[in-house]
Amino acid sequence: MKEYLVMLIVFMETIFFYGWFVGSLIIAWIIIGRAALHTKGVSLAHDGIASYPFYLAWPFYLVKFKNV
Repeated sequence: MKEYLVMLIVFMETIFFYGWFVGSLIIAWIIIGRAALHTKGVSLAHDGIASYPFYLAWPFYLVKFKNV
């Protein structure tokens, strides 16, 4: 439950600071990154706000762990 609260706060701040269009793109990028990493077996569910840089850099990790 704590993770959902962190996600809600991060998403609200993103939309507030970057606007509706850019904020929505950033949020979509984070959600796609989380799903892509989850398919590779990477779970950062209980790491809180520290996991968001990893979600933002998901293309790097998909290339790095391509053979996994």
